[in-house]
Amino acid sequence: MQFITFKKSMLSIALTLFCTASFAQTKVTLDKAGELSQKIKQAEKFTITSLIVSGSINSDDVRFLREMAGRDMDGNETDGKLSSLDLSDAKIVMGGGNYYKVKRGLSTKYYNIKENDIVDSHMFYNCRSLTSLKLPKTVKKIEQNAFYNCQSLKECTLPESLSEINDKAFAKTKLSEVTFPASLTSIKYEAFSECNNLKTLRFTSPSVPTFGQDVFEDCSKLEKVYVPKASLNDYKDKLNLTQKVQFIGEDPKTAGINSLATSKDAVEVERYNAKGQRINHPVKGMNIIKLSNGKVVKRIER
Repeated sequence: MQFITFKKSMLSIALTLFCTASFAQTKVTLDKAGELSQKIKQAEKFTITSLIVSGSINSDDVRFLREMAGRDMDGNETDGKLSSLDLSDAKIVMGGGNYYKVKRGLSTKYYNIKENDIVDSHMFYNCRSLTSLKLPKTVKKIEQNAFYNCQSLKECTLPESLSEINDKAFAKTKLSEVTFPASLTSIKYEAFSECNNLKTLRFTSPSVPTFGQDVFEDCSKLEKVYVPKASLNDYKDKLNLTQKVQFIGEDPKTAGINSLATSKDAVEVERYNAKGQRINHPVKGMNIIKLSNGKVVKRIER
């Protein structure tokens, strides 16, 4: 009986260690673009579920990330299980080979990074294991179909540098809420179409972006749209939504301010001032706080 009990205890410990290893967050810093495959062992490539990457990444790194997230360059399924990807401290740069290709008749279309600080076309197309994503802070534009049909993607943090979201960039994802930075000037054709879990939009710029056709087409659960109070009517007119939604005007000085107490079991991991500069302690005025659960809250320190 004691031997059986010992075996059960050892099995329990082994399972615990296996689960811990499988779901632990992996952090990788790249000294040079194109080296991600050298930093992650082949045996770990398809077991990592949560990954933080800092440093420059090119098309070779994107191809490797796609494979970790369930799709290879040909669009075939892999054994990758990558669910949470944090690229907030990474920088997208040109270079490397192709990360995706698709046959069109007798020809083949290849995709690679054509410009620095761009989430290029089809970058994570159809990567169905991704559930949470933080984009690099320096990203200026998201190209067409970048995250198309990422059917498990529930959260995506858009950077304050972002100015343009192109055709079908987030179509057919599971996003439930999207906050658009004040830098955004354009959202194009069907960028968020068929996002059937999308309930809340929050626009932070007093200047209304240019909206393409059917940006939020077939978003059947869309309920609330938060916008700067002074621009409420402009947003209503230019969004031209077919859904019956509630438009809510907010004061830009207090928009999105939440109490840390409302985020149970979450702790502060990063803090920024109103200019987006990282700080190590509270400063007077607006403080932007990133929490361990992935949420971002704002607090006014007096």
